[in-house]
Amino acid sequence: RLPATGSAGSGAASERDAAAKELDYRGIPVISASLPVPDSSWILGAKMDRAEVDAQGRREALYLASLLVTAVALVACLALLAWQCRSKRHLAVLRGAEMDKLRSLAQFQTLFEQSPDGILLLDGDQRFLDANPAARRMLDQSQAALQSLRLPELLPQLAPGNLPAAVESFQPGASHHLECEHRRPDGATFLSEVDIKVFAPDRCFVILRDITERKRMEDALREREQTLQVVMDTIAEVFWMTDYPFTRVLFVSPAFETIWQRPMHQVCRNPADLITAIHPNQPGHRAGRFRSR
Repeated sequence: RLPATGSAGSGAASERDAAAKELDYRGIPVISASLPVPDSSWILGAKMDRAEVDAQGRREALYLASLLVTAVALVACLALLAWQCRSKRHLAVLRGAEMDKLRSLAQFQTLFEQSPDGILLLDGDQRFLDANPAARRMLDQSQAALQSLRLPELLPQLAPGNLPAAVESFQPGASHHLECEHRRPDGATFLSEVDIKVFAPDRCFVILRDITERKRMEDALREREQTLQVVMDTIAEVFWMTDYPFTRVLFVSPAFETIWQRPMHQVCRNPADLITAIHPNQPGHRAGRFRSR
């Protein structure tokens, strides 16, 4: 309590009250308030340490800050967990795609290495980039020797001007097929079936197939057919071939028209005429037995 009488006392109270709003005698910040006592010359003053007043607010602020930090950390953890899950799924998809790609490459490499046909890979300048073992064996060339050559040098039939414009300009999807004779370095020759396919603006592949044996067999078969045709055209006896039970004529020798005196097209329309035309006294029983088989 401070007396409020006198100017000196009033001034001292004001100074003391002003000082109390900042620091008290301990040098600690305080909050003070003063009220005059009614019907007296006294003033009632009260003070409290600022730290004590602000303690509750600081506790609440600290609690709210802790909750906020915890919430932010939790959201961050959830976001990180979701990102990790998404990343794992993405990596799993990429890993699966990579494994599929590796399996496809392995299968392609196996097909490339074990194919019985020769496979040659060329660049846009028609230079050989790779050749499988069948191609090297067929051409009697090493990998290094093939990589130093261009396609026209190996197959003159495929020189510029002999290929379709789409193939020469390397238009993707363009293709060409031909048969040609190839000469090996030792002078031996073989017939090959060549297929060229452009699959990229600067890439194409050539498939070589040795058809020497097939052509030899075709020529031999053609020669036998010609010989058989000569025999059939000149033989005096009649023989024929049909299916069973006489629904289609496969072959009738030309002597049929001379001996049977019937046109060939009539027998072709009605194959049963070949049996009914046989005299019934001599071989009829055989024809009947033939029908019942």
